[in-house]
Amino acid sequence: MNMQSKFQKGAATLVIAIVLLFTLTLVTIYAARVGVQDQKISGNDYRAKTAFAAAQAGLDYGEAFIQAEADAGTFLSAMTICPDLITFPCNYATTATASDWQYNDLNGVGLHTLASGETFDAGYLLSPDNFITIIGIGNSDDGTGNAVLREQISVRSVLNSGPVPPVMAVGVTAGGTFTVIGNPNVKTDSVFEDANGNSQSSQLFSTWSEAPQNLGGSLQTCYGGNFVDNAGTKCIGPTVPDEFGNLPTWNQCACTNVYSSTNVGGTVQEDVVESPGNDAFDDTFDYVFAMSRQELKSLATIVPNCDALDENSGEMTANESNIYWVTGDCQKNGGEIGSLNDPVIVIVVGDMNFQGQAHVWGIMMGIDSSEQPPTISSCANQTNIQVVGGFSMHGALISDCALNLGAGTFNAMYNEDVFKNLTSSTNSSFLSRNVGSWRDF
Repeated sequence: MNMQSKFQKGAATLVIAIVLLFTLTLVTIYAARVGVQDQKISGNDYRAKTAFAAAQAGLDYGEAFIQAEADAGTFLSAMTICPDLITFPCNYATTATASDWQYNDLNGVGLHTLASGETFDAGYLLSPDNFITIIGIGNSDDGTGNAVLREQISVRSVLNSGPVPPVMAVGVTAGGTFTVIGNPNVKTDSVFEDANGNSQSSQLFSTWSEAPQNLGGSLQTCYGGNFVDNAGTKCIGPTVPDEFGNLPTWNQCACTNVYSSTNVGGTVQEDVVESPGNDAFDDTFDYVFAMSRQELKSLATIVPNCDALDENSGEMTANESNIYWVTGDCQKNGGEIGSLNDPVIVIVVGDMNFQGQAHVWGIMMGIDSSEQPPTISSCANQTNIQVVGGFSMHGALISDCALNLGAGTFNAMYNEDVFKNLTSSTNSSFLSRNVGSWRDF
């Protein structure tokens, strides 16, 4: 082989080697760029996930805040009208009118920092149609990843919104001294029309039954402002002062301006409602409560009797709610169950016996004696109530069957604040997520 041939062959080999080296270099550079791009994508994905987790933490924080403070005096009163549609969380309102919305930024002007370095902001909105929307904004630890989550919730009470009188039962029998301070807040409703078909706006609502009431004793009804002692002190409760700071002499409380009366010369008026043609008595329990007997029992503190119930029973504790399910009889000799600020709901399977000037604040209801609550009461063993020496019910005394009040001295007193406190209580309210409302941005 001559020199020229060897040179040509070597040159060809060198060219091939250079091409291969260049190709390998391009492949290496491309692989490095792909690796860097993968790292960027992985980093972005990681930051997006951490921001999403932070936003979910904000959503959980907002929901936990409302759950812990689920009373109208706390989480609703903390809200203010949206000043604009820019301020968080008003910038997530779904209409163009800011003043229709209320808001609460739970972190104020700052952010909440997680242990891992991510931050979140949380707040909630009250819409014009009274739905609550929680918004959580999450940021990655370096601030480059962001996420926004939103969920709509409802705050439900165990109570329905229909008007409740101080005494309600399928049938009502009272043979003693029976005083009723009626519910003055019954508005326009066909159930409460007068004989001419005209609606009784602001009609007094004292007792309600499906059957005619057997009021053989001394019945008198009046408005709350007319129930006073002999010094003119308004009688709210034995330990509750009136608007002037005066405590009533309780054993002297009476109606000074009687509305309905069975006494000689008195008249029973439309506040004693009988046979209203209303479906409330298809199932009285269902009319009063927004859940079934079994559901309410599952939320209640189960007790065998009322012996341990006292003025502190309406307060929230770790082991008890303000809802009590009494599997036996309920007897109370003096003292109080619940209070004006912390009323109770007491469901009694057995009978009730009150004496010694006992007082109960809230709702007491006697139901059919089935240990496993039926869907609708069969009234196989209805509740009897015996009043000896005085009993005052501040709120409502109800039976899903007939109610026999005995021959003692019984005061049934509607108190608007009792029902407001029951409705707004954390124990008798619960959160309900609106299905399909969760979304991310």
